[in-house]
Amino acid sequence: MRFVLSLILFWVCSVAFAQSFSGTVFSADTKQLVPFASVYLSNTSVGTTTNTQGKFFINNFPEGIYDLIVSCMGYEPYQTTIQSNKLNTIEIFLKPRVQELKEVVVKSYEKDGWSKWGKLFLDCFIGHSAYAANCIIKNTFAIKFRYDKKGRVLSAFANEPLVIINESLGYEIKYDLVSFEYNQAKSLLFYSGYPFFTPMDTKRKGKQNRWEKKRLNTYHGSVMHFMRAIYLNKIADEKFEVRKLIKVRNEEKKRIQAIVSNKLKANAANGKAIVRIGSNGSFNVGESEFSDSSFYYNRILGEPDEKSILINQLLPGDSIAYAHDSTTAVLNFTDYLQIIYREKSEPIEYAKMQMRLDAYNFQESTIQLINNKPIYITSNGMYYSGTDMLSNGFWGWNEKMATMLPFDYKPPKNKRI
Repeated sequence: MRFVLSLILFWVCSVAFAQSFSGTVFSADTKQLVPFASVYLSNTSVGTTTNTQGKFFINNFPEGIYDLIVSCMGYEPYQTTIQSNKLNTIEIFLKPRVQELKEVVVKSYEKDGWSKWGKLFLDCFIGHSAYAANCIIKNTFAIKFRYDKKGRVLSAFANEPLVIINESLGYEIKYDLVSFEYNQAKSLLFYSGYPFFTPMDTKRKGKQNRWEKKRLNTYHGSVMHFMRAIYLNKIADEKFEVRKLIKVRNEEKKRIQAIVSNKLKANAANGKAIVRIGSNGSFNVGESEFSDSSFYYNRILGEPDEKSILINQLLPGDSIAYAHDSTTAVLNFTDYLQIIYREKSEPIEYAKMQMRLDAYNFQESTIQLINNKPIYITSNGMYYSGTDMLSNGFWGWNEKMATMLPFDYKPPKNKRI
């Protein structure tokens, strides 16, 4: 049966092409034409502005599916999904930005928010990689914060597109921030938005070569690289190793936690310092009859809540993905996937974050489908919905704005790092 299924699977290997696409932008309330509005394909370097008649023309629409974004001062950003093989002239109506309750909204933001949360925001949004040091946000004053003390959730907002200069990769990025949430209690980060890339110009050939080399280095082993490999059913050819990972509840830790809880209750009842919990979460026993158990208890409590069971068998592409239609592949799996890219070593910055002195000779990440929904992938490596997949490990650390490439990026043929 597996052999028959393999025969009927087909994989789309589309030839890249570019087409023309045009439209007109109106104000939704007055039906007047809107000149000088920004029109671009999200997460690409393809874009333009409307002329004095509110019209726009994109002559190099690349192959694939993209979010078309239209933004203009005084209006809410507009988003729609456009597919390269279904291009039609479009009319877009922008809604005026709502101004009511503006004072109430402003007052709800954290006072001196950037001084309190700016560093944490940069760590989460820009990242910790070596490239992050040369990646700056020019208009940080536009970023406002709210903090939910009870849930320990930090939210960020921006009243204008963020202007990001990535000197490491040679891009200026305008980023319409849609949402940003960092749950400190669970160490979960989610942010979304619409970036538009403009390649930086330089007359220095050496600098241009360094940008191209760093872009290639960033691309290899990235989520974009992996998704393109999945689309073409070439994960092994592209040097990725994929294995199934199962996580089960750590029953022994749960048992020890119950013992600790009971001892804490005993402390409260008799006033004796039998059990103490240190500021770092460590467990200490004060009385001699429990001293032999203290070391073991501390070790178990330091373990993760779940234990990982790795199925040490390489998965072929057609066991986790299949063709959906002529332009889209589907990635679908249960539990977790461990993904190893052996062509590159970990950056030393990542090893240090993992409290290790040495970097591994490969990059390891895990992914999971958190909403029990498959991921749809196009040839350019874009996948949707991004909120349905959670990355951990190297990708969770590395895939930030400082290492982001546009979806129309094409690595030089037959050239590796």
